[in-house]
Amino acid sequence: MLLLTVGLTGCISTVDIEDQLHETQKLVLYCRIFPGMDTVKVHLSHTHLLYGSGSREDIQIIGDGVVELSTDKANWHAAQYDSIQKLYLLPTTDFPVVEGQTYYIRAFARDYDEVTSTCTVPYARDIHLHWEHILNQNDTHDGAFYNDPHYDTYLTWNDYAGEENYYAFGTLWEEEFDDDWTEVEMSRYYTTYFSLMTLHEGSKVYNCFSDEGRDGKIMRYLYEYDTDYEGDDEIDEEVEWILFLDKHCYLYESTLNDLGALSTFLLEPIQTYNNIEGGFGLFGAFALQHVEHGKKNNRL
Repeated sequence: MLLLTVGLTGCISTVDIEDQLHETQKLVLYCRIFPGMDTVKVHLSHTHLLYGSGSREDIQIIGDGVVELSTDKANWHAAQYDSIQKLYLLPTTDFPVVEGQTYYIRAFARDYDEVTSTCTVPYARDIHLHWEHILNQNDTHDGAFYNDPHYDTYLTWNDYAGEENYYAFGTLWEEEFDDDWTEVEMSRYYTTYFSLMTLHEGSKVYNCFSDEGRDGKIMRYLYEYDTDYEGDDEIDEEVEWILFLDKHCYLYESTLNDLGALSTFLLEPIQTYNNIEGGFGLFGAFALQHVEHGKKNNRL
Protein backbone atom coordinates (compact mmCIF):
# COMPACT_ATOMS: atom_id res chain seq x y z
CA MET A 1 0.00 0.00 0.00
CA LEU A 2 1.18 3.47 -0.61
CA LEU A 3 3.01 4.52 2.51
CA LEU A 4 2.94 8.25 2.35
CA THR A 5 5.03 10.49 4.56
CA VAL A 6 3.38 13.35 6.43
CA GLY A 7 2.58 15.95 3.79
CA LEU A 8 3.95 19.43 4.30
CA THR A 9 2.94 22.60 2.56
CA GLY A 10 2.38 26.20 3.51
CA CYS A 11 -0.26 28.60 4.71
CA ILE A 12 -0.21 32.05 6.26
CA SER A 13 -0.96 32.18 9.98
CA THR A 14 0.65 33.03 13.30
CA VAL A 15 3.35 30.62 14.52
CA ASP A 16 4.18 30.20 18.20
CA ILE A 17 7.91 29.47 17.92
CA GLU A 18 8.26 28.97 21.67
CA ASP A 19 5.93 25.97 21.52
CA GLN A 20 7.81 24.51 18.56
CA LEU A 21 11.13 24.75 20.41
CA HIS A 22 9.79 22.39 23.08
CA GLU A 23 8.31 19.75 20.77
CA THR A 24 9.41 16.12 20.96
CA GLN A 25 9.80 13.55 18.23
CA LYS A 26 6.87 11.17 17.79
CA LEU A 27 6.23 7.95 15.95
CA VAL A 28 4.70 8.08 12.47
CA LEU A 29 2.69 5.02 11.40
CA TYR A 30 1.02 4.31 8.06
CA CYS A 31 -1.06 1.24 7.31
CA ARG A 32 -4.03 0.57 5.02
CA ILE A 33 -5.79 -2.79 5.05
CA PHE A 34 -8.33 -4.44 2.77
CA PRO A 35 -9.80 -7.92 2.21
CA GLY A 36 -7.88 -9.82 -0.44
CA MET A 37 -4.43 -8.62 0.53
CA ASP A 38 -1.92 -11.35 1.37
CA THR A 39 0.12 -9.31 3.85
CA VAL A 40 -0.59 -6.41 6.18
CA LYS A 41 2.18 -3.85 5.64
CA VAL A 42 3.04 -1.19 8.21
CA HIS A 43 5.42 1.73 7.79
CA LEU A 44 6.95 3.04 11.03
CA SER A 45 9.20 6.09 11.25
CA HIS A 46 9.36 9.27 13.32
CA THR A 47 8.82 13.00 13.02
CA HIS A 48 11.56 15.56 12.53
CA LEU A 49 12.03 18.48 14.87
CA LEU A 50 11.38 21.84 13.27
CA TYR A 51 14.05 23.44 15.42
CA GLY A 52 17.26 21.91 16.70
CA SER A 53 20.56 20.45 15.59
CA GLY A 54 19.10 17.58 13.59
CA SER A 55 18.54 17.58 9.85
CA ARG A 56 16.08 15.85 7.55
CA GLU A 57 18.77 13.31 6.70
CA ASP A 58 18.63 12.17 10.32
CA ILE A 59 15.12 10.71 9.87
CA GLN A 60 15.33 6.94 9.67
CA ILE A 61 12.83 4.12 9.34
CA ILE A 62 12.45 2.47 12.75
CA GLY A 63 13.36 -1.19 12.41
CA ASP A 64 13.72 -2.17 16.06
CA GLY A 65 10.22 -1.28 17.20
CA VAL A 66 7.20 -3.45 17.98
CA VAL A 67 4.08 -3.33 15.81
CA GLU A 68 1.01 -5.35 16.80
CA LEU A 69 -2.52 -5.74 15.45
CA SER A 70 -5.68 -7.12 17.05
CA THR A 71 -9.41 -7.57 16.54
CA ASP A 72 -10.31 -7.42 20.24
CA LYS A 73 -7.48 -5.53 21.99
CA ALA A 74 -6.86 -8.68 24.03
CA ASN A 75 -5.08 -10.97 21.57
CA TRP A 76 -2.30 -9.22 19.68
CA HIS A 77 -0.42 -10.40 16.57
CA ALA A 78 3.10 -9.08 16.04
CA ALA A 79 4.22 -7.89 12.60
CA GLN A 80 7.83 -8.75 11.76
CA TYR A 81 10.23 -6.16 10.39
CA ASP A 82 11.56 -6.80 6.87
CA SER A 83 14.90 -5.03 6.42
CA ILE A 84 14.69 -5.21 2.60
CA GLN A 85 11.23 -3.65 2.25
CA LYS A 86 11.74 -1.56 5.40
CA LEU A 87 8.21 -2.49 6.48
CA TYR A 88 6.58 -4.49 9.26
CA LEU A 89 4.78 -7.48 7.71
CA LEU A 90 1.98 -9.69 9.02
CA PRO A 91 0.63 -12.43 6.68
CA THR A 92 -3.16 -12.47 6.48
CA THR A 93 -3.04 -16.26 6.77
CA ASP A 94 -2.26 -15.53 10.42
CA PHE A 95 -4.37 -12.38 10.67
CA PRO A 96 -7.31 -12.34 8.21
CA VAL A 97 -8.79 -9.03 7.04
CA VAL A 98 -12.55 -9.17 6.44
CA GLU A 99 -15.32 -6.72 5.67
CA GLY A 100 -17.16 -5.25 8.64
CA GLN A 101 -14.47 -6.16 11.16
CA THR A 102 -12.89 -3.54 13.45
CA TYR A 103 -9.10 -3.68 13.80
CA TYR A 104 -6.69 -2.18 16.33
CA ILE A 105 -3.02 -1.34 15.95
CA ARG A 106 -0.32 -0.28 18.38
CA ALA A 107 3.39 0.40 18.05
CA PHE A 108 6.28 0.83 20.48
CA ALA A 109 9.86 1.94 20.04
CA ARG A 110 12.68 2.90 22.34
CA ASP A 111 12.64 6.60 23.32
CA TYR A 112 9.16 7.13 21.81
CA ASP A 113 5.69 7.13 23.29
CA GLU A 114 3.30 4.34 22.28
CA VAL A 115 0.94 5.04 19.39
CA THR A 116 -2.46 3.42 18.81
CA SER A 117 -5.31 3.56 16.34
CA THR A 118 -8.40 1.72 15.11
CA CYS A 119 -10.36 1.32 11.89
CA THR A 120 -13.24 -0.71 10.51
CA VAL A 121 -13.18 -2.34 7.08
CA PRO A 122 -16.16 -1.13 4.99
CA TYR A 123 -18.37 -3.42 2.96
CA ALA A 124 -18.16 -3.67 -0.82
CA ARG A 125 -21.74 -2.98 -1.90
CA ASP A 126 -23.62 -3.45 -5.16
CA ILE A 127 -23.92 0.18 -6.28
CA HIS A 128 -24.91 -0.41 -9.93
CA LEU A 129 -22.06 1.66 -11.33
CA HIS A 130 -22.76 2.79 -14.88
CA TRP A 131 -22.19 5.59 -17.37
CA GLU A 132 -24.75 8.15 -18.49
CA HIS A 133 -24.27 10.05 -21.74
CA ILE A 134 -26.63 13.02 -21.65
CA LEU A 135 -27.21 15.27 -24.66
CA ASN A 136 -27.03 18.91 -23.53
CA GLN A 137 -27.10 22.34 -25.08
CA ASN A 138 -26.79 25.91 -23.80
CA ASP A 139 -24.87 25.04 -20.65
CA THR A 140 -21.60 26.12 -19.06
CA HIS A 141 -18.46 24.13 -18.23
CA ASP A 142 -15.40 25.63 -16.56
CA GLY A 143 -16.72 29.11 -17.26
CA ALA A 144 -17.21 28.49 -20.98
CA PHE A 145 -20.68 28.56 -22.55
CA TYR A 146 -21.57 25.71 -24.90
CA ASN A 147 -24.28 26.61 -27.39
CA ASP A 148 -23.93 23.62 -29.70
CA PRO A 149 -25.39 20.21 -28.79
CA HIS A 150 -22.86 18.00 -26.98
CA TYR A 151 -22.75 15.00 -24.70
CA ASP A 152 -21.93 15.20 -21.00
CA THR A 153 -20.68 11.91 -19.62
CA TYR A 154 -21.47 11.06 -16.00
CA LEU A 155 -20.19 8.26 -13.81
CA THR A 156 -23.34 7.26 -11.92
CA TRP A 157 -24.03 4.94 -8.99
CA ASN A 158 -26.66 4.23 -6.34
CA ASP A 159 -25.54 5.05 -2.82
CA TYR A 160 -26.10 2.20 -0.36
CA ALA A 161 -28.65 3.51 2.15
CA GLY A 162 -28.41 3.48 5.92
CA GLU A 163 -24.65 3.88 6.41
CA GLU A 164 -21.83 6.33 5.77
CA ASN A 165 -20.19 5.57 2.44
CA TYR A 166 -17.04 6.87 0.81
CA TYR A 167 -16.04 5.96 -2.71
CA ALA A 168 -13.13 6.18 -5.12
CA PHE A 169 -12.58 4.66 -8.55
CA GLY A 170 -9.47 3.10 -10.05
CA THR A 171 -8.44 3.50 -13.66
CA LEU A 172 -5.72 1.51 -15.37
CA TRP A 173 -2.61 3.38 -16.49
CA GLU A 174 -1.72 1.74 -19.77
CA GLU A 175 2.01 2.37 -19.43
CA GLU A 176 2.13 0.63 -16.04
CA PHE A 177 0.18 -2.55 -16.65
CA ASP A 178 0.57 -5.85 -18.41
CA ASP A 179 -2.52 -7.15 -20.24
CA ASP A 180 -1.93 -10.56 -18.67
CA TRP A 181 -2.13 -9.34 -15.06
CA THR A 182 -4.58 -11.30 -12.92
CA GLU A 183 -7.02 -9.82 -10.43
CA VAL A 184 -4.70 -10.91 -7.60
CA GLU A 185 -1.81 -9.03 -9.20
CA MET A 186 -4.03 -6.00 -9.69
CA SER A 187 -5.04 -6.18 -6.04
CA ARG A 188 -1.39 -6.19 -5.04
CA TYR A 189 -0.85 -3.12 -7.20
CA TYR A 190 -3.53 -1.23 -5.33
CA THR A 191 -2.14 -2.48 -2.04
CA THR A 192 1.25 -1.13 -3.00
CA TYR A 193 0.27 2.18 -4.53
CA PHE A 194 -3.25 2.79 -3.20
CA SER A 195 -4.40 4.51 -6.38
CA LEU A 196 -7.74 5.98 -5.41
CA MET A 197 -8.60 7.99 -8.38
CA THR A 198 -10.77 8.61 -11.35
CA LEU A 199 -8.51 9.73 -14.15
CA HIS A 200 -9.47 12.29 -16.71
CA GLU A 201 -7.83 11.35 -19.97
CA GLY A 202 -4.34 12.79 -20.11
CA SER A 203 -4.25 13.92 -16.48
CA LYS A 204 -4.34 12.56 -12.95
CA VAL A 205 -7.25 14.00 -10.99
CA TYR A 206 -7.80 12.48 -7.57
CA ASN A 207 -11.43 12.21 -6.54
CA CYS A 208 -12.98 10.68 -3.45
CA PHE A 209 -16.70 10.92 -2.81
CA SER A 210 -18.84 11.06 0.32
CA ASP A 211 -22.57 10.37 0.57
CA GLU A 212 -23.00 12.95 3.35
CA GLY A 213 -26.42 14.53 2.84
CA ARG A 214 -27.16 12.08 0.00
CA ASP A 215 -27.79 8.80 1.81
CA GLY A 216 -29.46 6.27 -0.47
CA LYS A 217 -29.60 8.66 -3.42
CA ILE A 218 -28.25 8.44 -6.94
CA MET A 219 -24.78 9.96 -7.13
CA ARG A 220 -23.29 11.41 -10.31
CA TYR A 221 -19.84 12.66 -11.21
CA LEU A 222 -19.27 14.66 -14.40
CA TYR A 223 -16.41 12.73 -15.96
CA GLU A 224 -16.19 14.35 -19.39
CA TYR A 225 -18.05 16.97 -21.39
CA ASP A 226 -18.24 18.10 -24.99
CA THR A 227 -17.19 14.66 -26.19
CA ASP A 228 -17.54 13.21 -29.67
CA TYR A 229 -20.10 10.57 -28.85
CA GLU A 230 -19.85 7.41 -30.97
CA GLY A 231 -20.85 4.87 -28.34
CA ASP A 232 -19.89 4.11 -24.79
CA ASP A 233 -17.61 1.10 -25.16
CA GLU A 234 -14.34 3.01 -24.96
CA ILE A 235 -15.17 5.18 -21.97
CA ASP A 236 -16.80 2.25 -20.18
CA GLU A 237 -13.38 0.60 -20.07
CA GLU A 238 -11.81 3.53 -18.21
CA VAL A 239 -12.93 2.55 -14.69
CA GLU A 240 -11.81 -0.92 -13.64
CA TRP A 241 -12.07 -0.80 -9.85
CA ILE A 242 -14.38 0.54 -7.17
CA LEU A 243 -12.83 1.35 -3.80
CA PHE A 244 -15.11 1.57 -0.76
CA LEU A 245 -13.15 3.69 1.73
CA ASP A 246 -13.48 4.07 5.45
CA LYS A 247 -13.80 7.63 6.74
CA HIS A 248 -10.13 7.79 7.75
CA CYS A 249 -8.90 7.06 4.22
CA TYR A 250 -11.44 9.47 2.76
CA LEU A 251 -10.39 12.33 5.03
CA TYR A 252 -6.70 11.62 4.49
CA GLU A 253 -6.98 11.60 0.71
CA SER A 254 -9.20 14.70 0.80
CA THR A 255 -6.52 16.46 2.87
CA LEU A 256 -3.86 15.59 0.32
CA ASN A 257 -6.04 16.96 -2.46
CA ASP A 258 -6.54 20.21 -0.56
CA LEU A 259 -2.83 20.53 0.22
CA GLY A 260 -1.96 20.00 -3.42
CA ALA A 261 -3.79 23.20 -4.29
CA LEU A 262 -1.73 25.31 -1.86
CA SER A 263 1.53 27.06 -2.57
CA THR A 264 4.73 25.30 -1.54
CA PHE A 265 6.67 28.56 -1.34
CA LEU A 266 5.19 29.64 2.00
CA LEU A 267 6.95 28.51 5.08
CA GLU A 268 4.71 27.18 7.80
CA PRO A 269 4.23 23.38 7.66
CA ILE A 270 0.73 22.05 8.21
CA GLN A 271 -0.38 18.53 8.99
CA THR A 272 -2.35 16.04 6.92
CA TYR A 273 -5.35 14.25 8.41
CA ASN A 274 -4.16 12.09 11.30
CA ASN A 275 -5.88 9.30 13.26
CA ILE A 276 -2.86 7.97 15.15
CA GLU A 277 -3.16 8.62 18.89
CA GLY A 278 0.13 9.66 20.43
CA GLY A 279 1.78 10.19 17.05
CA PHE A 280 1.04 10.85 13.41
CA GLY A 281 -0.02 9.00 10.29
CA LEU A 282 -2.93 6.89 9.11
CA PHE A 283 -4.51 3.54 9.95
CA GLY A 284 -7.34 3.02 7.48
CA ALA A 285 -9.23 0.41 5.48
CA PHE A 286 -11.02 -0.07 2.20
CA ALA A 287 -12.77 -2.79 0.23
CA LEU A 288 -11.92 -3.35 -3.41
CA GLN A 289 -14.34 -4.43 -6.14
CA HIS A 290 -13.54 -5.26 -9.76
CA VAL A 291 -15.80 -3.93 -12.50
CA GLU A 292 -16.67 -6.40 -15.24
CA HIS A 293 -17.91 -4.35 -18.15
CA GLY A 294 -21.33 -5.30 -19.43
CA LYS A 295 -22.04 -7.18 -16.19
CA LYS A 296 -22.85 -6.36 -12.60
CA ASN A 297 -19.89 -5.46 -10.43
CA ASN A 298 -18.15 -8.50 -9.00
CA ARG A 299 -16.46 -8.53 -5.63
CA LEU A 300 -12.95 -9.92 -5.28
